Amino acid sequence: MRSIKNSSLILLIFMIIFSFTINSVYAKEAKSSQDTGSISIVKLLNKENGKSAIPVSGSVFGLIKIGDEEIGNEKKESLAKKLESMSLEQIQKEYESKGKMVISSATDNKGETVVSNLSVGSYYVAEITKVGNLWKKSNQTSPLIVNVEKTSKLVKVYTKSTVPPKGKELSVKKVWVGNKLKMIQVYLYANGQKVDEVELSESNGWTYTFKSLKEKSVNGKEIIYSVKEEVPSGYTSEIKENSPNEFVITNTEKSSGGEPKQQNRSSSDTGGKIGSIIKTGDWKVYLIIGVGIVLMALGYKVYRKKPDKK
Repeated sequence: MRSIKNSSLILLIFMIIFSFTINSVYAKEAKSSQDTGSISIVKLLNKENGKSAIPVSGSVFGLIKIGDEEIGNEKKESLAKKLESMSLEQIQKEYESKGKMVISSATDNKGETVVSNLSVGSYYVAEITKVGNLWKKSNQTSPLIVNVEKTSKLVKVYTKSTVPPKGKELSVKKVWVGNKLKMIQVYLYANGQKVDEVELSESNGWTYTFKSLKEKSVNGKEIIYSVKEEVPSGYTSEIKENSPNEFVITNTEKSSGGEPKQQNRSSSDTGGKIGSIIKTGDWKVYLIIGVGIVLMALGYKVYRKKPDKK
């Protein structure tokens, strides 16, 4: 009986030891499958080809994971060129299987921001700015591709120039015929591809200028820009290009019958040439005219019958 108890005790101790060993191995495997790293981004104002660099505060960066493994410099360059022509929204959609875009905190007075807990792999890093409710690429710096390792990494980002970059400017203006809405969304297209958007409202005077637009594509051909809008319900839309650098979008409120409302015109609008016209319902006017004609005829008849005095 005592030997059975001893055997049971030994078996219990063995099971407890075995259980702890399995848990320990599993936890170690889980930890190794979630390797992370961090990068420190520093934005510096580029002066005279980098000879004088001043930290820039208040800048925000977006990091989009594009691969689970590190990539070489040659592939980085070719991939950077491919992503250069794509909007931030398009890049996120292209690599949505890798996770959502990570948004950094704003750079401090040293021009630095640290992004931690990034899963190991390659990332597309771009300075971003908020337009309405959406994040867009900033024109101040050039995006780059960075490999994130298990250790901390320092990345320096220089502004393109202290002088605003040259490029085409294109203005868009909103005109309302009828009641105005609170806001409207306008999209900018380059050769038929959406590249930017803006929210027009009273706060910006219903006008906006897209700046630093590329004039030619990679193959040297001229880029044709156009604009579109989300046409609001109950309104018609008309887009006119007043000049090569200005678009005017006119929204006209529809009447209850579905036709565009016409603007009221007064006599002053036509130089005062439009007079009042007698309406068919004014029967009293016609009666007075008729009586007048009859009286004139009777008077003429009496005058003819009156004998001549000799």
